[in-house]
Amino acid sequence: MRSPDLLAKEINRLEKEMKQLSRDLKFEEAAKVRDKVLELRDYMVA
Repeated sequence: MRSPDLLAKEINRLEKEMKQLSRDLKFEEAAKVRDKVLELRDYMVA
């Protein structure tokens, strides 16, 4: 189990990566990162 602070930092890092991938027109990779962000957010709420 991860601490909420570590999860929040990981989500923040992944969101930055997702935005950079989108700017680089790597939309499929960005979508995979987005899915991971959503998964982590769901984990935090549960």
